Amino acid sequence: MKKRHIPDEEVRFAMRFGVYDLLTVIPVQHLSAGIDFVIEMIEAHLDELYAEDMASINKSKQRWWSFFEQYFR
Repeated sequence: MKKRHIPDEEVRFAMRFGVYDLLTVIPVQHLSAGIDFVIEMIEAHLDELYAEDMASINKSKQRWWSFFEQYFR
């Protein structure tokens, strides 16, 4: 996440209990849906975190999608 320059605030949210760690307990056949669910939670947090700053929201969403694409797809 650091290599992708994801801000600490976003990483702290993703690492909270019940977000990113959900992927460790999801059965393999449901992993794709689990990834989508986690991404949705992170995106909702980004919408709240950056409120009306669409440029920051879009930039952060792109970094997260890139991260998940590299490691999980």
